[in-house]
Amino acid sequence: MWVILIDRKIIKWYYLLRISLIEGVIKMSFKRFDGFTGSIPQKFIDKNFQRCPMCGTTEPYWTLEQKMGWVNRYLFKCSKCEAIISSSVPDVSGFGRSPLTTLGIAKALSGKKMRTIYMKVNEVGNMQVTKLHEGKEFSLTELKDLANSIQAVE
Repeated sequence: MWVILIDRKIIKWYYLLRISLIEGVIKMSFKRFDGFTGSIPQKFIDKNFQRCPMCGTTEPYWTLEQKMGWVNRYLFKCSKCEAIISSSVPDVSGFGRSPLTTLGIAKALSGKKMRTIYMKVNEVGNMQVTKLHEGKEFSLTELKDLANSIQAVE
């Protein structure tokens, strides 16, 4: 009976931890991943955004964090303006661009283009001028065009 009690406590602890991660209660800190661990999303953001789409700086020094949920997302934070943009893990890793995966099917059913990477502006940070973009989702090319059109505020 004692073993069953311990197992229930472990299961309850695991359940509470999982719910906390899904709801975003447990906060992780943004950090840079220059080594092997986390290198795929770090290289993705560094390669695609040499300029921040919110402040236009040419030295954004992106840091990242992973947000757990129904669809896990990578959060990317600009070091200059503290704007946060995000993309789903399948879009960054490439698994969301195929109709042969569950996430690819969900993407197709929501009316999105399969071969397009979508990014969401979660927070505009210090750049309140771009506040109208907060909460909106853009394709990767639209966000790159936005980054190139904004004059850097240094």
